Amino acid sequence: MRFATQTSGKCKLTWKQTSSNTAAGLTAANIVGDALQDAVGVLITVETNDIRYTLDGVTTPTSSAGTGLGHVMVAGGGIVLDGPGQVQNFSFISKTAGSHGVIHASSFFAKL
Repeated sequence: MRFATQTSGKCKLTWKQTSSNTAAGLTAANIVGDALQDAVGVLITVETNDIRYTLDGVTTPTSSAGTGLGHVMVAGGGIVLDGPGQVQNFSFISKTAGSHGVIHASSFFAKL
């Protein structure tokens, strides 16, 4: 995982996705390319309201002040997921229930 604004591969598309009170992954159609090729990276930035996220594919992030679980990504912050495993396992939720965050994500593929 890198905290820069670049990833390897070629950008296929950019989309918006909104967090909710229930943990979710990235929109599947946006991280699977032609011939079922998985994205090799995704650049994610948070436009509004903080989110919590996990990357291990097992731990579900949770909302709630004081008892929330997962890393916090603040509005205005971002991350680069580096590798198909991180892309597939990324799960996020609104940090504060009812205050949903809007993320912008760009998926990158080794071949288009």
